[in-house]
Amino acid sequence: DLRPSYARARIRDAKALEAVGRDDDAEEQYRSAADLDPEDPLAPLGLGRLALAGERTEEAVRHLERAYSLNRGDGVVVTTLARAYARTGLDALARKRAAEARGLPRAQHQKDPLRESVLAAAQITALQIVHVEHPSLDEMETSVREQLRASRARLDSVLSQGRGVSAQALGNAFGDLGELYLIYDLTQAARSCLINAARLLNTEARWPHLL
Repeated sequence: DLRPSYARARIRDAKALEAVGRDDDAEEQYRSAADLDPEDPLAPLGLGRLALAGERTEEAVRHLERAYSLNRGDGVVVTTLARAYARTGLDALARKRAAEARGLPRAQHQKDPLRESVLAAAQITALQIVHVEHPSLDEMETSVREQLRASRARLDSVLSQGRGVSAQALGNAFGDLGELYLIYDLTQAARSCLINAARLLNTEARWPHLL
């Protein structure tokens, strides 16, 4: 049965279209992939991401819950679902999935050429850490604020180690905080954190995939 192979090819095409802003064409390819291989989580993940970008939050939740049911061990799926829950006002579920994402391995995706090119682009010859402008949390719900402050404190603790800190520890701390910022739509701070995670951990697929 060649349908799974054809489905993965459609997903690669969809990602390329999504990367250049052709969201309608990308959505068509993701839907075709989902029809060809209903068990591939990357198709509903892509559909959910596009729905979320288009502010179709209930549709996004539906697609992302499908992706989650197919691969509960994929950190990108879990993080994106948490973000959709937060956008829909389902804060308790958002916090639960955000906490779940922190315990997942950093790279769960099968290799494909597009992702490998993203990883290659994240590699730099001289590491430059991007400054993170941490947002005010005063208007956030108390439980969300505590979650974000705890993650920020973990990053500060790692940074306080100075020159002796490992790239792995620092990259994970930036990535964990960036995921939470992304979930709660603090996008500027999220992007800075995730860029740092991608640069520090440039052999791992998860952080570039979230950018």
